[in-house]
Amino acid sequence: MSLWGRLFGHRRHPSAGPQAQERPDPDRIAVLEDELLGITPEPGTRAARAVALAKPVDQTACPHDDVIEVVEMGQVRATGICEHCGARMVATDTGDWQLP
Repeated sequence: MSLWGRLFGHRRHPSAGPQAQERPDPDRIAVLEDELLGITPEPGTRAARAVALAKPVDQTACPHDDVIEVVEMGQVRATGICEHCGARMVATDTGDWQLP
């Protein structure tokens, strides 16, 4: 029963059926274990991927190897977004990507 129900006496009707239980999220558990307890998951597992995605990426240390081109009308140069860190990128005259 909810806190509101306990305070004001509201009760669920018996025909409403059992209350849905929340299921634990193994990805969130892996992230919390890494952050709070320092337990790192085994490489290559789903938990390792969840932990890696939860950590912030340093845009200055990112090599910006995989850039996704973003098409914008009226742009003189092609623009893109780094797939790893999310930095905005601009194409040079030679076709390389650089930070603006």
